[in-house]
Amino acid sequence: FFDAGNLEAAITDYQEITGLDPQNANLWAALARIQVYSSRLQTSTQDGFERLEQALSSAEQAFSLAPEDASVLAIHALALDWYGTHPLVADTQAYLNRAEQQALRALSLDPNNALALAYYAEILIDQQKWTQAEQYIQQALQRGGDLMDVHRVYAYYLESTLNYNQAIEEYQAALVINP
Repeated sequence: FFDAGNLEAAITDYQEITGLDPQNANLWAALARIQVYSSRLQTSTQDGFERLEQALSSAEQAFSLAPEDASVLAIHALALDWYGTHPLVADTQAYLNRAEQQALRALSLDPNNALALAYYAEILIDQQKWTQAEQYIQQALQRGGDLMDVHRVYAYYLESTLNYNQAIEEYQAALVINP
């Protein structure tokens, strides 16, 4: 369902599966990732915020089950970043700091984890640390050029640095991988 773009159905299925296997951190992390992305599809700011709260809860459940899993930490960082940059969150910097800590911890466990590299780059973009963000997204592209998330973050970097034509190309590359 996620690959087909039906995020609500994917969420429903992952919620059912996590109910059957509640100790599986990878399932919780996958659910959190989908919930993060689906937050942008909600019809109101409040609904998007509530979805991000769900995503953060799922990511924290995954982290509690597998605090040494680099992929779980990376997705926890993603959820913290998106939650922290939501307009209804007052203490953005605190969430960005936590997100950065989780991403760095993920990279210390697995320096080649493409999702951790990409999500860390996204956090750096949100902190307007352009040079560092570019370094990490380039590494992510080398290690995970076949991942939608990597191209999405690279497009976000390009868009944030006013390289709109290249950003469009990268968003399109992400769509090719995951329509």
